[in-house]
Amino acid sequence: MPKVYYLDCGNEEFMKCKGYPDELSRQDLYEGKTLNLQVTKWYKERGLGQIYIKSGLPYKLRVSFNKREQRSNNGVWISTAPLRLNVRVALVSVG
Repeated sequence: MPKVYYLDCGNEEFMKCKGYPDELSRQDLYEGKTLNLQVTKWYKERGLGQIYIKSGLPYKLRVSFNKREQRSNNGVWISTAPLRLNVRVALVSVG
């Protein structure tokens, strides 16, 4: 999943998804569904001095939690929290 940034300023919300220029809603992500979106990309061929524009390319946005834990209240997703690992490491000297 690309990085998604969300900022709630009380009366305004800002959301940015890396690689996707259009707007997303908080509800789209909180439902946890895969979003099938479309993007327009530009490609350059410097040797030929040409720029190609491809529109309508598929862009799949999936919610995944590999660094954060999902927090819910009565089955409704309300926030996330960082994962905390409790791992003990033993150092062994070889020699």
